Amino acid sequence: MSNKAILEQASSYFKSHHPGLSAEAIICFLVMIDMGDVTVGAVARAVGMTEPQAYQHISTLSPSGAGSLTL
Repeated sequence: MSNKAILEQASSYFKSHHPGLSAEAIICFLVMIDMGDVTVGAVARAVGMTEPQAYQHISTLSPSGAGSLTL
C-alpha cells in the first residue's frame, strides 16, 4: 500500500468516526504512530509546529476528545 493510500484511508476513517478532528490532529497522530515512542517536541519538529501547537492538536486525540490515545 502506498503512502498516499494510507493517508487516504486514515483520513477517511477519521472523517467518518471523528468528524470534529482537524487535519493537523490527524497528521500529528499519523506522525506519532510512524515514529513510535515519541515526545510532543519530536512530533512538533516533524510536522513543523511549535510544541504548544502540537500539544493542542494531540490533546484532541485524548480520551476526552477522540479517544485515540492517552497522553
